[in-house]
Parts: sequence; C-alpha cells; structure tokens
Amino acid sequence: MAGLVTNGLSIWSEWDIDVDLQKAEEVEKTGRGPIRGIASSESVDADGEVVVQDGIDWSWFKSHGFLTLEHPLHAMNVIGEPHEIKQIMHNGVPATEVRGELYLEDPVGMSVWKKAVAIRKSGGSRRFGMSIEGKVVERDGNVIKRSEVRSLAISPQPRNQDAWMEPLA
Repeated sequence: MAGLVTNGLSIWSEWDIDVDLQKAEEVEKTGRGPIRGIASSESVDADGEVVVQDGIDWSWFKSHGFLTLEHPLHAMNVIGEPHEIKQIMHNGVPATEVRGELYLEDPVGMSVWKKAVAIRKSGGSRRFGMSIEGKVVERDGNVIKRSEVRSLAISPQPRNQDAWMEPLA
C-alpha cells in the first residue's frame, strides 16, 4: 500500500486492519506490549476545542517522545514508546492512529498492560484512551490549526471522546 510522507512519517488513507493478535502471555515474555489507538481527531473535545490533524507535527514525538501514564510528562510516568503514526478517518472525521509498545519490564507499564488486556478479555464496552500533550503553534478561536506533540498519555478520561487505546494481544 502506498502512502504519503508528512514530517518524515508515513500517512495512510486507511489503517491496516489485519492485526496479528498474540496471546498476552507470549507477549509478556518479550518485555514489550504492543498497543494501538486513536490519539486525536477533529471532533470537538471536552474543552470545546478542535485539533486539525493535518496541522499536527508528530516528528519530535516519533523520534524522541514517550507514552506516559496520564499527564504531565515526567520520568516516573514513562511507560512506552510509539512506532507508527497514521492519519485515518474515524467516525467521519480526520483522526490519527498510533501504534506503539508498553515497557512490560516497568511495573507501571505492566500494570497498564494487564488492565487493558483484562478489559479486552472481559468483553466490556470500555477502553482506555489516549491524550496528546505538546504545544499549540497556531490557534483560531477554539480551533488548534498547528501543534507539536511531545508525548502521548494513556488515560481512562481523555479529553477527546474519539480517543481510545487497546492492547494487540
């Protein structure tokens, strides 16, 4: 599948839906728990803001950023790292989907992983969410036209109601 390249990242028109699911126990032996989710979308969030997806600069995050447990970013809540960032359509609006891995050697990373796996195995309708953290570069009222992402938080209460995260196991 061919894609566009923006800010050095592959941007696809649709997400590869063929997910190679592994047993959680096998994944846990590797020390890294694969995840995916919607990090942001152009839906109005709980603060009444809209983040324009084409205006997000993911380059620093892709090269240096971390997945964290909640906000704000600090060393003790780092639990993983990103690997792929793709633009997609979600619920009729542009969105950004992220794949990454949680550090399972870290007790907090393992706890988040096990909780996400338990939620998925239970068949419940809930999932953790993702929440972007960074800097607003350009704003027009409640529309964030340009921004830079520095980290991505895993949270049970993301501001963007389209945001979600799930384990790939």
